[in-house]
Formats: sequence, C-alpha cells, structure tokens
Amino acid sequence: MKYVYRSAARFLIGGDLPGGITGDARKDYEALLVGHHGTGRLIRSAIISVDCPATFHSIRENAPLLAACADDFRNHFAPGRPFLWAYHKNGGRPHLHLAIQNSTGDTCLEWGPDELKAMQDFDWTTQYVSGRGKGLNEVKGRTCYPGKTTTAAKLAGLDVEGLKTLLGSGDLVVSRRRKDGSPLSLVCEGRKMRVQTVCVLAADFGVRLQTAMADDGGNYLAEYLESTRAANQATRDSVKAH
Repeated sequence: MKYVYRSAARFLIGGDLPGGITGDARKDYEALLVGHHGTGRLIRSAIISVDCPATFHSIRENAPLLAACADDFRNHFAPGRPFLWAYHKNGGRPHLHLAIQNSTGDTCLEWGPDELKAMQDFDWTTQYVSGRGKGLNEVKGRTCYPGKTTTAAKLAGLDVEGLKTLLGSGDLVVSRRRKDGSPLSLVCEGRKMRVQTVCVLAADFGVRLQTAMADDGGNYLAEYLESTRAANQATRDSVKAH
C-alpha cells in the first residue's frame, strides 16, 4: 500500500491510486462515502462490513484488518488495478468503502456470478470469514456482516397466525392463483415471488398459507388438498391405462 492518510478528525483513507481522486484526502474520503452505490465504466465499488458494533475498541481493532482485506480483494479480483478505500463507522458497524479502477481504456473487469460468489465466500483473504462461516480465517469470531434475511426466508419462518396477521394487514397479498384457487404468486414487502420459492425453504409453507387463507377454519384447505389428490390419482390412472 503506497499511502495511508490519517487526520485528527479520525478519518482513514488509503490505496494506491496516484494522486487520489481529487488530490485532497478529505475530499476523496467524503466522495467514496457518498458515491459508492453505482458501478460505472471507470470504477467498480464494494463495501466490506464487520459484524460488530462500532465501539472505540472495535474501530481501532478493525481498521488495519479491513485495510489488509481491501488489499487482498484488489489483488485477487482486480490484480494490478489502482484502488482507493475509505474506512467508516456510519450505520453502527465498522466498514470499508472500496473503489477499484474498472476500465484501463482497453479492457474492463468481468465480474460474473462466479466472481460474486467467490467474493461472498471470502476464500481470498485471511483477515475475516464470511457471515456464513466460510473463508480462510480460522478465527471464527472475526466475521464480516452476514447478508440481510430475505423476504422469502421471513415468510418461511412464520407460523399460521403470523401469516394471518400479514394477510389481514395487507402486507402479504396473493397476487395470482391457479384455476383451483390455490395461491401461485405473492407480494410481500413490495417483493413479488412465487409460492414455490418459499416452499423450497420450508416444504410445509403451502399448507400453512392455505390454512391462514381459509375463512372457514381450514375446510377450504381440506377441499384443495382433496382435489389435488384426486387430480394426481387421475393422472396416474391415465398413465397406467396407456
């Protein structure tokens, strides 16, 4: 690492981009913290966050680890590309904003699904393990922040009463049904998904959802299950007949 800027204002920025972005460390620091969400032709960005509160001790402890982690990330996924990083505690957790030169004028970084999965698995650094416990570091207590729980996972974990509450409040809506009336697609927290997507996470979700939807104490569910069994049996009989 060619330079690291520090100041009495407790901001930390580093990397090896010659001259930085603006030539002023403080301005570069603020630019990285604000403009980190998009990916353009010139810059690729990433955030590495640690699963611990931003206390005075954790901020000091994780600063050199995240700086080394940024170096590992660049060397593995963008070898030789100039980069900058800014260390921050906004949001209550120590984290680092990383910007890497994407375009050399001739070629750009090609980060596909395989590269993104490798980033999440943390097999490229010994500083941390991922929130799922994967990576090269054997110190399991030193983990980066795990991913946010998906809406499908939240639904999969709800019991019948919880689903009834969401249906009653309108936060969960059955947007599409099959011809027999069974739910096909849902909208929850603004996210559209198929019922089958949640069933992959919890095999009995369809039964719980049908029970929650039933206005007559579950009779509708019983009728639906019976009609499904009858249809499946008819299909099997038809196949045997041929």
